[in-house]
Amino acid sequence: PVAILAQGPSGTQRQLPKAMSDGVPYLESFVVFSAAVTVWVLYLDVRQLRKNKETILPTELKGIIDEERFAKSQVYQADKRVFSMFNSVLHFFVQLVEVIYVWPWAWKVASDLVGNNEYYRSIVWVLITHVINYPIDIP
Repeated sequence: PVAILAQGPSGTQRQLPKAMSDGVPYLESFVVFSAAVTVWVLYLDVRQLRKNKETILPTELKGIIDEERFAKSQVYQADKRVFSMFNSVLHFFVQLVEVIYVWPWAWKVASDLVGNNEYYRSIVWVLITHVINYPIDIP
């Protein structure tokens, strides 16, 4: 087996860790898996939304709640479900941008700030990504 080498900043070559050199498409796998999960959740939400659009009080609930309260509850649940679906799709695309663009950028900024020490660089990278994610996660 041929060792995969990476050239360091000082021109020296070193062998890459197995996880980086085994040819597994981690990014592509993450994107496909995330898309599959998002589509599955949307499918389940659409099915549930159809149930939320029903206006006839089920026989199981007769005598427990009145039709007016049931109708209001159904409208509220449908609105909440539509918002959840929109939020899910938006979160998927924000996550893609974050993984493809923001994380590599933050890794480079961390390297510029503290050099190539992997421990310090990782700590600074986590801090940078938290500063970026905190305002996004507030609402």
